[in-house]
Amino acid sequence: IPFEKNVIIDLIKSFFHSIFYFFSCHNFHLKLKIPVGFALMQIIFTLIFIVSMFYNLFKDKKNRYLYFSFLIVWFIYYIAVKSGIYAYGKFGNRYELFLYPIFLVVFGLSLFGLLQKLWSVKNKIVKGTVLLIFAGITFYFCFFGLKYIGNNWMKDNYRGLVDYWYSNECYNKPSIIYYELRQGFGYYFLKDKRYKKEYENAFIMEPWHRGASIDDFRKFFTDSFPDGYPESFYFCIGHNFNRDAYAITISFVSFGYEVQEVYDSKDVQILLFNRMKM
Repeated sequence: IPFEKNVIIDLIKSFFHSIFYFFSCHNFHLKLKIPVGFALMQIIFTLIFIVSMFYNLFKDKKNRYLYFSFLIVWFIYYIAVKSGIYAYGKFGNRYELFLYPIFLVVFGLSLFGLLQKLWSVKNKIVKGTVLLIFAGITFYFCFFGLKYIGNNWMKDNYRGLVDYWYSNECYNKPSIIYYELRQGFGYYFLKDKRYKKEYENAFIMEPWHRGASIDDFRKFFTDSFPDGYPESFYFCIGHNFNRDAYAITISFVSFGYEVQEVYDSKDVQILLFNRMKM
């Protein structure tokens, strides 16, 4: 997984992104629809967490070990992700669930410590600000009905799909990789002992197409094969693909192909498209 040119900057950006995801609407399931301002609240909560934690890291000697423990565990997680040995090289989602217990403790403790310090200031404006921050955080989640923290246990069988792809020599034909499958497919593709650099030439990575129309998929297919359409090709799909699998299949079939399902397991599929004989 590539680092930024400056490792320190990459570390800071990754830390911010990771903390930002803790407050993500993907993790907090709300009863009401997510308001437009939720992204702004995520940024505010993230900044409050970072400021309060690092403030207490130096001021709260009694609980300093907790803050250091969180940072050490997160740094190990960072190295594992960046080394490509965990989480498909991706921060957030279910891959951070193991950090939630210590995260919630550190967040609550550091926020309380910071507010307690500010409350001791005699200035009424500062005290009013403290009350607004505390009340805002409390009422926001109460008003929008926080139900639970999502566990995101769903796991697609990327490993099995890639194993089939290698075992059946699918690299001998073009393989279009569905846009939400790219990270998982790429992770197991590179880790497999059968990996060869030239097999990458078989890939056509589909760009982000959520909500795309049949015409959009037709244009993608045409642009992918400027020198002429292949006699056959594979299409590897997975991860909530049902939302647009129909549109994708129809768009490809419209070019004169018939489709055959050759692999299906735990929300992942490989479809083989063969040009129909006239």
